[in-house]
Amino acid sequence: MRHVGSLVLSAVLGLLVWALLGFGTPELGFDEPVLSSVVGLVLLCLAGVLYAVLVLAPLSPVGPVLLGLTYLGVSLWAGVDTVSYGRTIDGVNDLLRTERFDPPLQLLLVLAWPLLGTVVSPRRWRSPARAAGYPGARPAAPYAPAYPGHPPGAPAPGWAPPAPPPEWAPPVTPPGGTGAAQLTQTSQFPAVVAPETGLPGPTPPWAPPRPGTGWSG
Repeated sequence: MRHVGSLVLSAVLGLLVWALLGFGTPELGFDEPVLSSVVGLVLLCLAGVLYAVLVLAPLSPVGPVLLGLTYLGVSLWAGVDTVSYGRTIDGVNDLLRTERFDPPLQLLLVLAWPLLGTVVSPRRWRSPARAAGYPGARPAAPYAPAYPGHPPGAPAPGWAPPAPPPEWAPPVTPPGGTGAAQLTQTSQFPAVVAPETGLPGPTPPWAPPRPGTGWSG
C-alpha cells in the first residue's frame, strides 16, 4: 500500500508542479506588470513547496523515482526530437485551451535528479513503524518493577550497600636477632608475639661494603 500511495501522490504533485511551472514562468519578466510578476512568483513558490514534499517526505521511493524518470525523459525527448515534442505539447495545450502548459525543459532536467536520488535513501524503503529503529526491530516490552509499588531504577526494599573494605597498611616487622620475638602488626589485627624457638632470627638486609674495605675471603 505504501508503494501505491506513493505512486498516486507523486503523480498528482508532479502534475501540479508541471502546471505551476508552466503558468508561473511566463509571468516573470522585466516588461511584465508588477501584479503579473507577483502572481508568477507565488505560483513558482507553490511549485517549490510541492516539490519539497516529494523530495523530503518519507514516501516510498517508487513514486518519486518514476516521476524523476518522466521529467528526465521529457527533457531528453524535447532535446532530441523537438518537432515531435512541439506537436505533442501543442495538442495538449489545445485540449486544455491554454498555451502555458509547457514548463521550461531545462528546469525539469534539474528537478529530475533529486527525485531519482530518493532511491538510495534507506529510510524511504522502511515503513514508518520501523523508521525509528533498525529493520525488523521489535518494540521493547514494558518494564515492570519486581516489587509492587516500587519505582523503577530504585534499590530493592531492605537492600543496603556492602561496607567498604578496610584500609590496607603494610606489615610492621621490628628488627630481630637470635631468639628474638617477631612482631607482626597490621591495621586490622592486633600485634602477635611469636614464641621463642631458639632459632636464629631473620637475616638483616644486605648492604654494599664500604669503599676501601674490599671483600674478605
